[in-house]
Amino acid sequence: MLLLTASLAIMGIIFLPVAIFYLISSWRNYGKWLMPVITIVVCLGCAVGGGWGFARAWRANHAPSTEAPVSAPTTPQSAQESQSQPLVITGMPELNAAHEQAKTQQQILGDMQRTFKRIGTVSFDQQTKTYRIMPTSNQEVQAINYVLQNPGMAQKVGYNKLTGGIKQTAKNLQPTLGPGYTYQLLKPGDANTVIYSVRDGKVLVDVVNGIK
Repeated sequence: MLLLTASLAIMGIIFLPVAIFYLISSWRNYGKWLMPVITIVVCLGCAVGGGWGFARAWRANHAPSTEAPVSAPTTPQSAQESQSQPLVITGMPELNAAHEQAKTQQQILGDMQRTFKRIGTVSFDQQTKTYRIMPTSNQEVQAINYVLQNPGMAQKVGYNKLTGGIKQTAKNLQPTLGPGYTYQLLKPGDANTVIYSVRDGKVLVDVVNGIK
């Protein structure tokens, strides 16, 4: 309401001088005065009516309220005491630590997949904290199968270099992941047979070199 009445008053005031000029020009040039006079009356009506309506709306909106103030509901003492106490959620630090560890485990998995991409695939068992390398490259599969049948050729065909690399990887990752992680090399095509395994720097299984 305030905006409407104020707009009418402003429009009347702005167009009133234009209407007066229109009257003077029309009378001098054409000898006509009726339409300019009507325009002036309309502008005056807008200015006066809008101003009067604006004044009434202003008084109505800014009149002091006679209603009794509404008091805020009181908070029980027990609730006030509980609100003043810091909120402690049991187990949150442990959950956050577990989340961060799981995130680190997945990052390490990605790194190992890139590192051993030439050899095969890498998977991770979170329950047993075990990284498993499954040879899939034709060249590596043939070499490992050959060494399994001819253990004496392990050094020559590079098998010991491969297992040494796995052991070194486990050593490098221990400061990041912590102890208790196992790194396994699986028999090609047999996910249930481990031919090499190392944990915390100790070789647990090395079928080719007689550790079973």
